[in-house]
Amino acid sequence: MKSIAQLYHQYVGRTGTATVFDNTTATDSDGTEIKSLGITFPVTITNVRIYYGREHVLIQPIHGEGSAWVWTKRVRLDDVPLPPVPNDPSVDDCLGSVAPIPETG
Repeated sequence: MKSIAQLYHQYVGRTGTATVFDNTTATDSDGTEIKSLGITFPVTITNVRIYYGREHVLIQPIHGEGSAWVWTKRVRLDDVPLPPVPNDPSVDDCLGSVAPIPETG
């Protein structure tokens, strides 16, 4: 599994298209199948997390308002070269470090 730092470098700041209800099929009253491609819209990725073992990204529409966490399989990224990703999963330089909690006596 990738570290949060690696996922951050891989996704945050990139643009792509998000798809809702991708490749759904329904049956009409006469029995014919109706295939729908769903809704797609351009988005920017602003954050990343691992949720129950799945990679999720926080997306915002390029034209409009709001944001939503979605599974990465729902977002198709534009063909933009990736920035270099740290090889060491323990390196979290992009997220900063947490100061130790002082002991109280």
